[in-house]
Amino acid sequence: MQTSYWALLGLSLAGVILSLIFLVVLIILLKKRILSIKYFIVCTVTVVLVAIASIYVCVPCIKDYDFVKNNTFREENLTVVEFTYVRDDPDGNGKTEYSAPKFYVQDKNEYVILHTRDVEIGKTYRIRFLPNTGICEVLYCIE
Repeated sequence: MQTSYWALLGLSLAGVILSLIFLVVLIILLKKRILSIKYFIVCTVTVVLVAIASIYVCVPCIKDYDFVKNNTFREENLTVVEFTYVRDDPDGNGKTEYSAPKFYVQDKNEYVILHTRDVEIGKTYRIRFLPNTGICEVLYCIE
């Protein structure tokens, strides 16, 4: 679980840093008249969109940093209510893939969406998870 967290944080930070570097390079190329305004605008919009997506992923990781640093994850009994992402198998086997289940937290009367595929609707599981990123580890099935 910590490996997934560090990979996600590293990739999102790399996206933000590389976007800033590319933006500086684009400005330098524009000032030296190597890059036309048209290409500058297209490249800048692309870089800014990548930076926004990276920041969107990075913010929850930063919020969960204290949990990972102190090795204090949330551990709850959660019941699977539904799957929020359903996709047909791209191989055409007729199988359907369910992921990102929505869980009901019994003790707190709230719902959380976590990133796992190892669960079934209606069953209750003991799960250790990070609340902001949704990274989790299914410990065992209760029912």
